[in-house]
Amino acid sequence: MDDVLAALEEWERQGRRFAVGVLIEVEGSSPREVGAILGVREDGLTVGSVSGGCVEAVVVREALGLLGGEPPRVLEFGPDDPSDPFEVGLTCGGRIRVLVTTWPGSVEEARSRERLTWPLPGGGAFEQKWTRPRLVIVGAVHIAVELVPLARSLGFETIVIDPRCAFADPARFPVLPDRLLTEWPAVFLPSLGSAEELFGVALTHDPKIDDPALVHFLKSGARYVGALGGKASREARIDRFRQAGVSDESLPRLRMPVGLPIGARTPQEIALSIMAEIVEARRGG
Repeated sequence: MDDVLAALEEWERQGRRFAVGVLIEVEGSSPREVGAILGVREDGLTVGSVSGGCVEAVVVREALGLLGGEPPRVLEFGPDDPSDPFEVGLTCGGRIRVLVTTWPGSVEEARSRERLTWPLPGGGAFEQKWTRPRLVIVGAVHIAVELVPLARSLGFETIVIDPRCAFADPARFPVLPDRLLTEWPAVFLPSLGSAEELFGVALTHDPKIDDPALVHFLKSGARYVGALGGKASREARIDRFRQAGVSDESLPRLRMPVGLPIGARTPQEIALSIMAEIVEARRGG
């Protein structure tokens, strides 16, 4: 979503006219979540999507019509009918509703708020939340360098924290995290507030850096808690965490060794296994 909003904001700065398709309702299976946006510029250039490609052509056509003077409207799409080659439908079998309209106000202002209200034709409104899932990576190590672009491409806000200035150096990150902090996790993490949509990974192998962060993640109810290390070091950590006041109910949530077991060896492969496990946890796997 962040890349779509950035593109729309750039069109706005350039003075280009554009319309949007907003996915406002999903019933059954759908490749995109409610709130997904397809931007359509006056010259036909597009950014984003509202399905897996099944209905985008119709949404683009309607968006260009709106830019030509037609009123906003809500489009409804259901399962694809293989007997009708001219019908546009969803091959996934679900049903969706897409609002085709212009942007209400300024994209730049909307990005600074937590939600946006889309007026609906005929009355009512669709409320859209901007909150992104947040991945906190403790340790600006080589795996973190590879993990940041993966997480950002999947819509996560990324925070990398490491008290060691030599590691928490922006020059080491081809793709910068949203925040790169040279602080101790025990000092910074309490300021994060709510653990809703919080995912935490500790990568330093140094207990005085990793342990306070992992204890915080486990106590705060983060949706995912992972750490580098083997089974033996996991048992030692469990003992330390129990002494630090982590409940027996929370301790099994520690994913260690971190990442799905795909035989990963390189930093890139390990980052991929971690991100895959985070997505699995987020989607209820």
